Amino acid sequence: MKSPVMIIIFVMGERDGWIHSGIMMRSIQAIQAAQRPLAFHFSDNVRPFDFACNKAIEECLRTEAEWFCLIDNDTVPPENFLSALDEGEHAGYKIIGLPTPVYRGKGKKVWNSINFLHTRPLAPKMLAAWPGGGVRFIHRSVFEKIERPWFEYKINPLTREWEMSEDTMLSKKAVDAGIKVGVHGGFPCNHFHTVDLAKI
Repeated sequence: MKSPVMIIIFVMGERDGWIHSGIMMRSIQAIQAAQRPLAFHFSDNVRPFDFACNKAIEECLRTEAEWFCLIDNDTVPPENFLSALDEGEHAGYKIIGLPTPVYRGKGKKVWNSINFLHTRPLAPKMLAAWPGGGVRFIHRSVFEKIERPWFEYKINPLTREWEMSEDTMLSKKAVDAGIKVGVHGGFPCNHFHTVDLAKI
């Protein structure tokens, strides 16, 4: 039996707090496929978001889950998204991100993972990169090897501007601790606000 996964769904302000129906469809498909033992945890409008991530992980570490799959309520993984975990785990990765499109204005769409932000099409394989949010798998050993807070925003102390997101900061800490971190380019997600950004 493959190691169990806790799917953590974060319900925040995107889509006015609605969970995209595609997430539920993918969850049902994953349960029906019965590839791994699955459980679900919901974080409902806990703020700020870095605190929400830390709180959810702290609660889920009390379970028997070996992997945690963090999903934002506006991001829909592909149908076979657990296969990305199979491949990444086999290759020794402890953080496995799935690329999510973000819109930077003036017609520019990029993938939100450090090291290949402007790559399209994506290579259908594991790539060395720092996963950004949307959908990512994180092994429980990551939280045993790095200090708390695991997730935190990086803020410029002078300008107070936001310099790095909580998920990218986690990836940086993991890399600094010698943990293998990457993104699987073969499993791009859909990212919804008022439109699907993958279609722009």
